[in-house]
Amino acid sequence: MQVSILRNFICQADYKSLENRTIAILSGDPTLIKWFQDDVDVHIETAKILFDIDKVTTVQRELSKQARYGFHYGATLDTVYEQISGRYPDISLRDVKRLYDKLKQLHPVLAAYLDEAYNKAVKRDYIEEPFSGYRYQCYGKVEPPKSRNLPNQMAAAYLMNKAANKINNFLSLYPFLGTNDLEESILMQVHDSFLLEGPDPFRLFDILKNNMEQDATLMVIQLDF
Repeated sequence: MQVSILRNFICQADYKSLENRTIAILSGDPTLIKWFQDDVDVHIETAKILFDIDKVTTVQRELSKQARYGFHYGATLDTVYEQISGRYPDISLRDVKRLYDKLKQLHPVLAAYLDEAYNKAVKRDYIEEPFSGYRYQCYGKVEPPKSRNLPNQMAAAYLMNKAANKINNFLSLYPFLGTNDLEESILMQVHDSFLLEGPDPFRLFDILKNNMEQDATLMVIQLDF
């Protein structure tokens, strides 16, 4: 009796800070762009400025991260306060407001971009994804947080879907090439992360790298009626 054992590996890769990077590009914010070009931890750099310190604790980094995402997504102060205070009950609404005010001072270009996103949505009655031109119709009811965060979230989702299709199409080719014994597959996609399963981890790494690296072109022709 002969027993064969299939030994598979799982390889994971993600787009580091995908939505932070897309909003930096979409808004043209010079501070965010420089931080990403310098490959620094955005949340640590933010905490240094928000708390006026040189050495950042884990808690301060997390608070800065929560405040930043709330700022990017157009969340109200009350919403961000509820999220933060559940984990850090010593934080007051006044503290959150101070963090918000400092973020606006740190990123005036980004703040202007978020305000303009809302104004565009009101004028057009739709929210546009900047890579594909996909439109979310508002039907006369423009929600400020949604108008500010949807362009960025849809842009990140577009990049993820594009990468997922490339990976899937690449894997689907192999049965036709006589190599279906590899038994490679997309195991899971979580947010901006992909997990592949297969017998060769180095090959899985190459598949992820070659198919996740991609070009994207912003829509440059926009019609306003």
